[in-house]
Amino acid sequence: LERQQSGTLMNTLNNETWRASDALNSFFGIVTSLSTAIVFIALLILLNWKMALVAIASLALIPPVIHLISRRAKVLSKKALANNEAMSQQTWSTVNGVRTIHAFGGEAYEEARFGILSNRVRHLFLRMALIGMTTGPITEIMATGVI
Repeated sequence: LERQQSGTLMNTLNNETWRASDALNSFFGIVTSLSTAIVFIALLILLNWKMALVAIASLALIPPVIHLISRRAKVLSKKALANNEAMSQQTWSTVNGVRTIHAFGGEAYEEARFGILSNRVRHLFLRMALIGMTTGPITEIMATGVI
């Protein structure tokens, strides 16, 4: 840990905290969705088992489509991680050198530098969020088409 840059360590701590929170949210979401699916599939089979087989087979087409869409998010995620580490490193350096920056009148330069990195990170995370938000409606449209 002592050989890592402070921005990398801060970014790792921040990301791991979010990942642990996301893992718990995903776990509870999976349990809820799985319970709901089991109940509805059982009811569908009881109503008409032939239609249930057609619906289940049709729903199997959804994951490959979602995989194609989410592939772009993985590429953006790597870029966002690298830019987020750079921004964390710059923030750490600025906080540690605030007296020197202030003494030499470098506030405007540091603000501009931070603004550029911040906008880049914001743009990447916005693009990832937009890609992530498209999967829900696409899944719903495809599921509605099956019905």
